[in-house]
Amino acid sequence: MGTTKGAIGFFKTTSYILNQPGTMVWITGQGQFSDARERPVKIRPGLGHLARKLVGGNVVPVAIEYPFWNERYPEVLVRFGAPIPLGKGKDNTVEEWTGIFESALEQNMNALSMEALTRDPALFATHIKGRAGVGGVYDIWRRLKSWVRGKSFDPEHGFTNEGSKE
Repeated sequence: MGTTKGAIGFFKTTSYILNQPGTMVWITGQGQFSDARERPVKIRPGLGHLARKLVGGNVVPVAIEYPFWNERYPEVLVRFGAPIPLGKGKDNTVEEWTGIFESALEQNMNALSMEALTRDPALFATHIKGRAGVGGVYDIWRRLKSWVRGKSFDPEHGFTNEGSKE
């Protein structure tokens, strides 16, 4: 946001969208994409102002991390926190709403961080699966090694839900 004109546009647009049935708005509450390790989490007051204007609905804190586990490309881990019911938005001040959202987002980010550190894919549901493996000479070597051992080649590294691959 940053400007009065930007704030007015934000409130007009989000209010219009959220007054339509079956809609949602995804907002980066910090005002920018931020490092997942930044603490304390600070949310811009626009979200608190928006919450005060709304009647009904929920705010869902979403934490996202892009850790490198065992493949050359990062994983995309997303964790949805518990919905925060808005009730009558005027039930809380802008500062109270902002504090509620900061606390919920930080708790959700901390939980995702701990889950990501385990590198356990069983903790997550896979919705999109990309290609595995490193490619090039390294995968040619691994493919040859599998052939010599009489095993089929699997380009994935590390652990799966069934245990160790190596």
